[in-house]
Amino acid sequence: MNYISYINSVISDEVSKREKIVLFGQNISAGSCISGFTRGLKPGERSMIINTPNVENTQTGVGFGLMLGGVSSVFFVKQLDFMLLGMDHIVNTYNLIRKDVPKASFTIMPVVVDSGYEGPQSSCNHLSDFCSISHVDGFTITNKHDADYLLKNEMFRPGFRIISISQRLFKTNIIEFDKEAEAMEGGRMYKYLSGNDALVVCFNFSLPQGLDLCNSLQKKKIDCSLISINTLLPFAWDKVLEVAGKTNRKVIILDDSKSANVSSMALRCSLLENGCVDKMLYLKREFSEEWFIPNPDSFVINHDHVINYLF
Repeated sequence: MNYISYINSVISDEVSKREKIVLFGQNISAGSCISGFTRGLKPGERSMIINTPNVENTQTGVGFGLMLGGVSSVFFVKQLDFMLLGMDHIVNTYNLIRKDVPKASFTIMPVVVDSGYEGPQSSCNHLSDFCSISHVDGFTITNKHDADYLLKNEMFRPGFRIISISQRLFKTNIIEFDKEAEAMEGGRMYKYLSGNDALVVCFNFSLPQGLDLCNSLQKKKIDCSLISINTLLPFAWDKVLEVAGKTNRKVIILDDSKSANVSSMALRCSLLENGCVDKMLYLKREFSEEWFIPNPDSFVINHDHVINYLF
């Protein structure tokens, strides 16, 4: 099953179990249903599905209002950049009410447009910035395992968060692992592979690149541990530091975000400050004028460079 179909199937199952919820967004039950993201959603009794126009500031305010009124809701957004219009509520309204203990949930689920061909105003792979501006819980979905966890445990958890998906991954096969992942920090990161020669840490939506790199290194008889960070805010890195110390003190950090403000940098600093690495590669997108014209926008890792530098 491909990435978007699997995510849709999990969302459909979860909303079908819920009563008295509101699902809203532009054409979420009409037309392409955001390329299949929201197709066929059927929530339980006393629930509503609302197809809205593009009025993101109002929609975000409505979501917070519903949460305060004890009604859980999900706001599905076609493109992350649309949420620029809702930032007043994400910052000011949320800061006003965040000290309260909510009985309901409000989740914004945007599509991060990271395919590169959508135009300069749309290719907004900057979810870290949206989360950091008001310290909002934010999560990315990269594979079958984290899709299950985040959609079943976070989507309707009381309170506010942003859970995002990658447009680039829509038509790719959903990534599955043979072994059960090791959850760390309450589902904010997962260890998918265990190896003693190096540690690969993936941020944002870079898990496919990280897995591909691990497979390439495996062919060279280099066994890697693989950790994917699902949250956008820095947190305690103790578990990652511990794994780094057990993997020959060699670390590769991958981050395909376009944000300048990223938690991968916080991990890099923590590794260095705690003396946990002998060699480290930090591979992140560098600012380019090409971001503002249609282009493949690929995050390409040179495997030979990694091998030559670290080994």
